[in-house]
Amino acid sequence: MLKADKLLITQLASAEDTERQHAALALQALPRGHFEDHPPSRKFILGLQAALLLAYQTSASELVRDWCVQLLADAQVMGAEMEGLVKAALQPECAFLKTLLYYISLNPRRFQDCKSQILRLSAHPDEEVRWRCAYVLEMLVLDYDSDAATLRGLFADSCETTRTYAVLAFKRLRRLEVEDISALQALIQTNADAASAHAQDLLAGRIDPYCSADPLAHQRG
Repeated sequence: MLKADKLLITQLASAEDTERQHAALALQALPRGHFEDHPPSRKFILGLQAALLLAYQTSASELVRDWCVQLLADAQVMGAEMEGLVKAALQPECAFLKTLLYYISLNPRRFQDCKSQILRLSAHPDEEVRWRCAYVLEMLVLDYDSDAATLRGLFADSCETTRTYAVLAFKRLRRLEVEDISALQALIQTNADAASAHAQDLLAGRIDPYCSADPLAHQRG
């Protein structure tokens, strides 16, 4: 973690909102991918957890609040308060949806009530957001009547990872109608990849051994 980044994040967590706003603007101006090359120290962020939460609660700046949530989510801060912040930020216009979706994937049971939001976000223009949505959906409790159409649409996604997780999620529904079969057949005909292989398994009736009414049963072993 760069020393300059430590100084900015410390400023973001300060008690003075003007200082916070200056820090948020400086963080926003960093080059794209900066924190991928220089990831913040989790230990450092956890040390500022209380101050960042206070900054979120008291700042008049939406940008300050966004950066507080992003940094706390990236550091995997857990707890009911943090989960509430993540749920509130889970909107199409959010600039750090990838971070939020990764956070959600660490404990998907806690975000079952966000399923409708995640289904909507699966149509996002950003490819990584779409595949992360599909990945999370594969771990949630799904319902054929409300969820099948969205998952079926993802079979035709341009991203192989999205298609793959969409098919894996569809397996959990344990139901195939005519339109589902047609969509799976179209996927198989147009792609020769992992998604296609899982689609063939689904059509052949070969369901993963851990698939059950409880979609997280395999995680508990």
